[in-house]
Amino acid sequence: IAAIGIFVVMWLLVPKRRLRSWGSLAEKPKREKAKFQLPKIGFLDARKFTEEARKIGLDLPGTIYLYGSMLVGALIGAIFHTPLTIIVGGFSGAFIVWIWLQGQREKYQEKIEAQTEQMIQTVAIVYGLNRNLPLALEEAYKEADEPLKGMLGRLVEEYRTGKPLKECLDEMGKQLPVAGFKMFSSVLQVVERSGGDATETMKNVADIVNKNRFLREELRSELASVKQEVLINVALGLLTLLILRFTITEQYMMLASNVFGQILIGGMLTYMVYSIYQVNKLTKI
Repeated sequence: IAAIGIFVVMWLLVPKRRLRSWGSLAEKPKREKAKFQLPKIGFLDARKFTEEARKIGLDLPGTIYLYGSMLVGALIGAIFHTPLTIIVGGFSGAFIVWIWLQGQREKYQEKIEAQTEQMIQTVAIVYGLNRNLPLALEEAYKEADEPLKGMLGRLVEEYRTGKPLKECLDEMGKQLPVAGFKMFSSVLQVVERSGGDATETMKNVADIVNKNRFLREELRSELASVKQEVLINVALGLLTLLILRFTITEQYMMLASNVFGQILIGGMLTYMVYSIYQVNKLTKI
């Protein structure tokens, strides 16, 4: 009876039309996969977590963050007094910290795109005034902020020492996840070889970066409601389990003492975490 009660309450609190809040997004055409993805295999690899964090300028020891999150998740699972919820909680902690890191990656992407747009505009203005490419790059470096400042500083320094501009730009491009930078790189190489006035071309590249950035921001705003809906559903489900756990303790413990009840409770927690993962995956831009 307790098992049926939990199922009915969950079904009422999380309406059927909301169980798949990402359903309208699932039919969208497949986009090119982003460079950052939640690892399908080896998501418990602390070294991999540390490497991905460093790519976006975060010094996060994977052992502490990843395994610490697993420990917290397992402790939360222990509240429900079943071995399965402890296991589910531990793995869920790992998934959630990876999802959090992906959110940090998106913020880094927004920041670096805005800085790249400003850098291109600065180079265009300075080069338009004096037709001196090294000086234009140096002025852009002085006005830049981190993390772009460090990348641009290395490019300027290596270019001064005689390293070919193409090689400098290629190395910077590997660290810069901005689509318009490759076009800007090609313009700079043409300018270095042939000279001439490329100010308007550079400004056009900056406009492209700007438009792409704002289009993504608008899309993120539209998708925010979908994410919020899923989070509300998950919060309601978790609250329901906690209420049942602490208000009808005797009946809950009877349910948790048999295999069917453990599978039911563990399945609910698994579905909650899977909902967050799935909507995060399908609303990724």
